Amino acid sequence: MFIEKELEETNEFFSNIEGKSLDVQQRTAAITDEDNLLVVAGAGSGKTLTICGKVRYLIERKHIRPEEILLISYTKKATEELRNRVSGGRDVAVDTKTFHKLGLDLITESQGFRPNIAGEYFLQSHIQTYFASLGNDPEGVAALMTYFGSYIHIPEEFRTCASPDDVAKLCQKLQFETLRSAASTYLENIQRTRRITHSFEQVKSFEELAIANYLYLNGIDYEYERPYPYTTRNSERKPYQPDFYLPEYDLYLEHFGISADGSVPWLPPEKAHEYLEGITWKRSLHQIHGTTLLETYSYYQKEGVLLSKLEELLRSHGVIFRPRDLTSMYTAWMEQKYLSGYSDFVRLIAEFITLYKSNGYTDLPSEVFSDNLPHNPYLRERTRLFLEIVSPIFSGYQKKLQSTDQIDFSDMIHRATDAVNRGSFFLRYRYIVVDEFQDISVGRFQLIQALRKRCNAKVVCVGDDWQSIFRFAGSDIGLFTNFETYFGYSAVLRIEKTYRNSQELVTTSGKFVMENPKQLKKNLRSEVHNVQPVKVVPYKTSPAEALKIIVEDIVADFGDSAHVMVLGRTNYDIEPQGSCVFGEGFSLKKVRTAGSDTQTLVISEKYPHLVLEFLTVHRSKGLEADNVIILNLENRRLGFPNKIVDDPILELVLTQKDGYLYGEERRLFYVALTRTRNNVYLPVPQRKSLISVFVPELIHLDPENVSYPTEYSLTKKDAVLCPKCGAEMVKRHGKYGWFYGCSRYPDCRGTRPISYNDSGIKRT
Repeated sequence: MFIEKELEETNEFFSNIEGKSLDVQQRTAAITDEDNLLVVAGAGSGKTLTICGKVRYLIERKHIRPEEILLISYTKKATEELRNRVSGGRDVAVDTKTFHKLGLDLITESQGFRPNIAGEYFLQSHIQTYFASLGNDPEGVAALMTYFGSYIHIPEEFRTCASPDDVAKLCQKLQFETLRSAASTYLENIQRTRRITHSFEQVKSFEELAIANYLYLNGIDYEYERPYPYTTRNSERKPYQPDFYLPEYDLYLEHFGISADGSVPWLPPEKAHEYLEGITWKRSLHQIHGTTLLETYSYYQKEGVLLSKLEELLRSHGVIFRPRDLTSMYTAWMEQKYLSGYSDFVRLIAEFITLYKSNGYTDLPSEVFSDNLPHNPYLRERTRLFLEIVSPIFSGYQKKLQSTDQIDFSDMIHRATDAVNRGSFFLRYRYIVVDEFQDISVGRFQLIQALRKRCNAKVVCVGDDWQSIFRFAGSDIGLFTNFETYFGYSAVLRIEKTYRNSQELVTTSGKFVMENPKQLKKNLRSEVHNVQPVKVVPYKTSPAEALKIIVEDIVADFGDSAHVMVLGRTNYDIEPQGSCVFGEGFSLKKVRTAGSDTQTLVISEKYPHLVLEFLTVHRSKGLEADNVIILNLENRRLGFPNKIVDDPILELVLTQKDGYLYGEERRLFYVALTRTRNNVYLPVPQRKSLISVFVPELIHLDPENVSYPTEYSLTKKDAVLCPKCGAEMVKRHGKYGWFYGCSRYPDCRGTRPISYNDSGIKRT
């Protein structure tokens, strides 16, 4: 009742906020006065205008003194814009601060002097220094190289496994490169001018991989699946090839995939019986021919004793351990930059440590999470190995901060929170307004809570969970999507009318981002229309082919002075091979701007007035342009989505364990799509299996609003989409008959029964 009456009485007031009239949802958000208010604001919906309306309403209608309002944002630029827009040229002293400035001021007020804050890249620099000096630590090198050789990227199939049995089945179909193979290949590349002479050695399970790597690292020579020297061929069995043979000791080693009770639960009964018969047959062969067979079992791995049992077994048979000197190999990998994905791995570690500290942890990660590892055996070992790598980095980082008398941002926020809780100085805030709340971290949340309780203030948080893309800086989307859980009883309002994008783009991008069920549902709308604003443009060999077509299309429709935002997943996307991705006729120009920022421009010889500005998607947040081009839409580890950065390891330090494949990357792609006022162009490889998984999904979700070549059609009558990656499926024949298999096989092993149609619904 109050809302309706207040809307009527403030009609004239809200009709002129910065010369604009607020819509009904914006006005409702401005006048709602609950103790805790979350305003969910869609992309381009006038979020900042709504905040200005809210602050002016509090001051002019509710007579709150400006100094009793604390307005917080995340960047200095955003804070200055808010300060200027809220004041509207008047002398209004609203306390407007970044979290950084707020924390710094609170600590200074508490202790009487300003703390020394570590620089933005202090953590990443420490990580780089750690890895550069790791060559003298064989165990550390072994852990890192094993991780890169076997665990850097999780096969998509593992993410869908519901039980250890599912994983075991899957591992029987996959192969893993051993550390010996990787090391030999890399060293040969250096020592013999990149001529690869060693074979690509693979094993069939991650347990065999652990054994092979253990043997290699301890200087124990082995042969993998060397044929047994005695005749074993018969009509029912293929020739016997034991898993490992140790020639120096004439020992055979078999790793049997059985449980502690001797069963094979991951195989159907008939296959399990065959497998157990095979074990009996192998044992009898060795007994008949007098050869020595050593055995290890899958349940060793499950119990975490595989390698210790292996060591015990080997030593009892006289095997000598000669730990290998890995310094030269590791140095070669680092100097020659053979560790593919290294820079993203550094960033992943920085993300983990930032989130870890934001949660207030101070002990070693390997100790904190020792009892919280995944049940999935592959992910369990992967997580254990990551924690083994990250723990000394974290410990060294903490010591480095202490020795240089510095604190980082997480430390600062925690100390500021402690200062507020101690209550040693006066605070006067009655309202705390937080902009870009989707980027909130646990530490920042705790600071807001401390201020709120100390001042008995009301909290207004504004943001968009669909645009939560700064997890590497500590943001935790669970604090947004579960707002009431953390703040108590709250009002949650939406502003859903967008003033930037067309309705067609709003529909396409909205369907895409809401595929993740953890995202809050919104019904965004626009009064602007644009036929097929998403345009897929293929190329055969180089993105430059498509980019030239795109430039001509933009110039034809918007003139040769249009503003085009070129977005990359990383800074490297504009120069993937050391030269401009646009190819001949284009060059790059870097211009120093105010605030010491660097603007990267793509200069067209043909259209010198065309503004092609390159940004990473992260830097584009909050900006807009006439048209947008998104680069690096390739289905690879470092493509878009980036398959290293969006890592489930981070779920250990997040309040909400999303679990949705490429959840953060999906939001990042949504931000990229919604920067445009008109069209967004997607240059993609012509071969469908090489295309980013996001592109076929867009086509599938909203084909009417996406322009794409007919051969990319994923909605024709006979098309079937992969349940794992969204790519088109093809008919294949196996031992059980016909089925649908993913066109990206073997990278993706998704299947469907032949009775499915294009929408994934069974035909009757």
